[in-house]
Amino acid sequence: MTAACCPLSHEERGACAREQLSQAIATLCANPQDAWRDPQGCCAWDEPERRRCFDNTYLGQVTLGAAVAPPPPGHDE
Repeated sequence: MTAACCPLSHEERGACAREQLSQAIATLCANPQDAWRDPQGCCAWDEPERRRCFDNTYLGQVTLGAAVAPPPPGHDE
């Protein structure tokens, strides 16, 4: 999820993140064949099968995290 989705409400944030992921997958699949390899052939599918293929094949083992910098010394919360 990018910063554009963060200020949205919880429900809107989820929809925004899903849309951004779909756009990223479409961009990736539109790249020339020598730009990246798609050994599972996910790009050959139409939505929603393409998304399901990416989720299960390429994104299933991805763990995401967010880090927030600690407050500066002397800062009271």
